[in-house]
Amino acid sequence: MPFGAALEALREADELPTKAKPPIETNGRLFLDLNEIIRIEAAFQPRTFVENDYEYEQHLRALTEALKRKPRGSQWLDPVLVKEIDHHWVCVDGHHRLDAYAQANIDRVQVVVFEGTVDDAVVLAGEENNKAKRNLSPQDRLEYAWRLTAAAIGSKREVVTRSGTSEGTVSNMRRMRRKLEELGRKPDRLTYPQAQDVLKPKDDPMDEEEWKAKAIAELSNTLRRTFGKSAHKNRSLLAEALQETYPSVVQTIIEDYALQHRETIEYLFKEHDAMS
Repeated sequence: MPFGAALEALREADELPTKAKPPIETNGRLFLDLNEIIRIEAAFQPRTFVENDYEYEQHLRALTEALKRKPRGSQWLDPVLVKEIDHHWVCVDGHHRLDAYAQANIDRVQVVVFEGTVDDAVVLAGEENNKAKRNLSPQDRLEYAWRLTAAAIGSKREVVTRSGTSEGTVSNMRRMRRKLEELGRKPDRLTYPQAQDVLKPKDDPMDEEEWKAKAIAELSNTLRRTFGKSAHKNRSLLAEALQETYPSVVQTIIEDYALQHRETIEYLFKEHDAMS
């Protein structure tokens, strides 16, 4: 279902009286059964481009193992954010955590109830997914900015801040929305690439941010085709090969991503100091 269609349906449903079974409160925590939470990822999952399968599997495995290690009676993860719409509880943020509960065969899910509007929930879902540990890809940031712009959620400055895209890109998206509306199209029914295909002559130059996102996607696809999952199985060898062949690439990786992996780096230094 297109984002705009899901959003329109949710906005209408949000106007109806709520009839959902209330969460169970235990020691100040709220819980729902796993099967009571529905997923509408077309609206609340900003990761629209295919994630790295290995990274997703590793993340899911870590969450699942963390659940299984916990003693009975306290088998829960960080609360899943849910919103009551009509007579359903809808997941706003925490889709991977729901997958982990299912993998671990645990039906009791700790939740936090979101009280804002559907539009507010869309914004929050994007902000939560764009946190440091699991940043949105460049393509997903553009798509998230387009979703907000196409659905007229927030000002230009708010879209720039929330999505991490440039002001120039969001200004261009706002022009695109107006042009699509003039053509009688519904902008929020289109993905960003689809909207570009409708409006842009093929010889139109891309701005720097669009070019970068496209270049990264093409390089990522080339790497996946070349190495597949063998890159993860032989990652130490691949790292040494990169250091020997492209040492400047390794240096750039360290410089650009050190902060994202700060905890791991600090742990490695402590281990090294303890052994020396």
